[in-house]
Amino acid sequence: MKQIGFVLFSFLVFVACDPVFSVKIKNECKNDILIEAYYDKGILETSWRNRSFIPYLDGRNTRFLINRDTVNLIYTYKIAPGEDFYVEGGVGTHPEYWLYNKILILKPDSIILKNKEEIENAFVNSYGRHWEFNIH
Repeated sequence: MKQIGFVLFSFLVFVACDPVFSVKIKNECKNDILIEAYYDKGILETSWRNRSFIPYLDGRNTRFLINRDTVNLIYTYKIAPGEDFYVEGGVGTHPEYWLYNKILILKPDSIILKNKEEIENAFVNSYGRHWEFNIH
């Protein structure tokens, strides 16, 4: 019985210790913002090994989704004041921003993150393994 308890305990320790991270855009404006996410078709096709990834994209941030172009992989999301839009997250120690070619944040003074490097540089490590881009 002690061996089973030890094995179970060891399993839970190893499973529970997987590091996780999150990346989000925080709308700290007084008005709604629109986010246009331009997904990287080449990366998605390679990662999904030519299986359909559209259901995966359709399932991301569904409560904010207002428009989708599944040919060009441009998804538009509407984020209310005080809400967070999760860009990336999962098991690991840091984000890779692999899903996106470009992100537009549409508001009176719009922000264009033109490539993966600009996307990565826009996010600040707020604490631990959590990155944020606060929109004012």
